[in-house]
Amino acid sequence: MAFAAAAMVFAILLAAAMVHSQLITGQRHLDQLATRTAAARSATDRLRLKVADLEAPGRIVLAAQAQGMVLAQQTTWLRAVLPGDIPPPPLTAPAPSPTPAGP
Repeated sequence: MAFAAAAMVFAILLAAAMVHSQLITGQRHLDQLATRTAAARSATDRLRLKVADLEAPGRIVLAAQAQGMVLAQQTTWLRAVLPGDIPPPPLTAPAPSPTPAGP
């Protein structure tokens, strides 16, 4: 009877150790995923900042001027017209300022 009880205790302790080992393995995997997620978020933030810098109107104007383009004296905006509509007159935008916005 004492042997059976000792065997039962041993089996329970062995099962608990196996479950604990699985928990540690799972936690290690979760930690690796959290690290990779943080690195990916950091890279995404850097890329979004780079896109915002590249899309800045001032940078685009400077890049266009560096290639020989000049600012238009007047900008005309067109409205979308569906088939069968009577087209409205075009809108005229104010003249651009001579100095572009900051880079």
